[in-house]
Amino acid sequence: MKRKFGLPIFTSWKPAILLLIITPILTELLSNNIPANRLFEPKLFLMMVCWVYGPVLLLRELAVRWKLSVAGYIFLGLVYGIYNEGLLGKTFFQVQIPNTAFDHYGFIWGINLPWAAVMTVFHACFALLFPVLWVYNIFPKLASRPWLNTKWWIGFSIAAVAYTSYQFLKNTRPASPFHYVALIAIMCGLIIFSRFFTGGFATNDRNRWVWLLVIYGIVFVATTFTLASVIAAARLNILFFLTYALINLLLAVLILSKRYNTRQLLFFALAAQLGFSASIILVAILTKSNNGLVTASAFALVFVVTLAGLFLKKKLVPGR
Repeated sequence: MKRKFGLPIFTSWKPAILLLIITPILTELLSNNIPANRLFEPKLFLMMVCWVYGPVLLLRELAVRWKLSVAGYIFLGLVYGIYNEGLLGKTFFQVQIPNTAFDHYGFIWGINLPWAAVMTVFHACFALLFPVLWVYNIFPKLASRPWLNTKWWIGFSIAAVAYTSYQFLKNTRPASPFHYVALIAIMCGLIIFSRFFTGGFATNDRNRWVWLLVIYGIVFVATTFTLASVIAAARLNILFFLTYALINLLLAVLILSKRYNTRQLLFFALAAQLGFSASIILVAILTKSNNGLVTASAFALVFVVTLAGLFLKKKLVPGR
């Protein structure tokens, strides 16, 4: 049989490449962590696509092979959050945090637990679930299929773990080898735990309260980031913060675990991304700063237009 165009490592190269490209854009650029003129430098962007966000594709492949539900995707997303912020960026162990509300707050065993809780959830949604939902809606027929050859997928996964482990252990500061063992153990536990949430996404086209998903998308941003920052700034007891963060996560899993299909879940993703963009715009206006204002405004426009387009599709209009 004649092989179709594409590298032999792919069984479907278009959605795989698209996921690798849009994930850093929907994460680093949307969060204003890296400005556009820096992110799209060829060397940096290639590093982001392959090393930093490549594991998103590897975890997605695991989710498909296990036929995980959206809850399973979220728990695998937490694994990616630990990989990104714990093993790579090591922001879990920093005293000074990009969000100053978390500076010197909630340190236990050298880990800023409140910051770790917020960032793992951020990556679970904004770096894994949301980009995956975008690609699934662009390539709906390929959503439930593997995109990587199994042998290459296993090989890349082993290589990613080995290289990341080497980089972390070569210079563990400000962490320690014991932190590495703990992070790996938690990641393995989350991967195993995700296996309990199978069934895939719903396949029905019936409208299931998409307006509520839109509303919850905005609420999710407020509870996960805005209110969390307020609690951290107030220096409330660390146990209160962690309990709140856990309840917020479990509530998201419970709400999104209803039998929604990928198109319906995209409403939630777009609303959450729009809410995140709006928060950046609001902060820029209140602080009289142009930092991230143009980029966030452009993202907000894209999300609004996409949401409007989805609502205008006859079969997705509420009440149909």
